Amino acid sequence: MRPLISLLFLFFSATTFGQDKIEGIGKFKLKKTTIAYLDTLVKEKDFDREVIKSYDDYFKIMYKKDKLAELFPDTVKTYNSPPYTHYCKDTRVFYIPKMTISDIEVKDTYLTFYKDTLVNINTDYSSEIVEAFELKYGKAELEKKEKEVKCTLKLTGSTISYTETMFYQYWDNGNIKCTAAIGDYRDSKCEKQSLSYISISIEKISEKIRECDDKEKDRLKNRQNTEKKKQLDDF
Repeated sequence: MRPLISLLFLFFSATTFGQDKIEGIGKFKLKKTTIAYLDTLVKEKDFDREVIKSYDDYFKIMYKKDKLAELFPDTVKTYNSPPYTHYCKDTRVFYIPKMTISDIEVKDTYLTFYKDTLVNINTDYSSEIVEAFELKYGKAELEKKEKEVKCTLKLTGSTISYTETMFYQYWDNGNIKCTAAIGDYRDSKCEKQSLSYISISIEKISEKIRECDDKEKDRLKNRQNTEKKKQLDDF
């Protein structure tokens, strides 16, 4: 009886404690990878470097191979800023339109660094990435969330109810959280749109960045208002 108990203990120890914990994708590890690694990546992959300061410029390199771009927010036309950009001075964001990791194509990847260290990865959803996560980090239960939304049709003025449906899977490694999401939603015109993404982040640092962004946006707005007032001195 004792040998059987010992074997069971070893089995459950291996499956429980031997399971890898998610830290990132490939060599991009949260809390470990620094901006300096991007120089190595550019040399290894022979990537071209780009600097993107508007959504229009960002759109031109979407899904192109062999590119690595640093993204900056538009400080004049904030609505024209590339995705995932931040105003926080301690934060830098890099974009890789397309790359291959372990024979899996990874598209539309945003790498957010805070004080030189990787703290967030956002990339396109793919079943291949999710399958790799499940093999490496364990099965994640598929969670379905539905939300009722109402839209008013402009032509008739009538109101129609729609159901937005999203499916989520989660992997947890202490303060590192990974979310894989896929589904649909209704945009401002009430047209059905697809939404899918994979996000790996450190929640506490993400909150710090949001707070820092808000402060920088307020400073920017106050500075712009001051400049506008000066232009009205003779008004």
